[in-house]
Amino acid sequence: MTFQPGSLPPAGKALLEAAPWHVLDVARALLLAHSALETGHWKKMPGNNYGGIKATKSWKGKAVSFVTQEVLGGRALFLTQNFRAYDTLEDGAKDFVALLQTRYAKAWVALEHGDAILYASLLKQAYYYTASEAAYARLLRLLQTQYLSRGRSEGWL
Repeated sequence: MTFQPGSLPPAGKALLEAAPWHVLDVARALLLAHSALETGHWKKMPGNNYGGIKATKSWKGKAVSFVTQEVLGGRALFLTQNFRAYDTLEDGAKDFVALLQTRYAKAWVALEHGDAILYASLLKQAYYYTASEAAYARLLRLLQTQYLSRGRSEGWL
């Protein structure tokens, strides 16, 4: 993924603005890495959904259906599922951060400390994703390092 110098895609900017102000650069880079991993660097965000957040029966907002890959019993399956939808990037970013802070509170603490490996482990324990924990953690750490370096050099972190 390449950005123009000093730029971050609008979806990334909205996500950084939704993050609490006290979160350190290393944590903000991890938040970007998580969302980028889930959305193909913000290229696959139907309904302005930052993290593949499913629209469960308790969800009262808008929803969008699309095919997603899930790993069940060690097998990759393509399933049509309902996901939360938002009118704006900002609304999607705010809900993504709020969901992580509440439903995945233990993982959020690891994110605040910038610990990508522990963050991935705690998300896995909370059933956030179905992929291999080792692969997910490795990609999160790699993306976090890239966003941290790029963000600091280009001035958006």
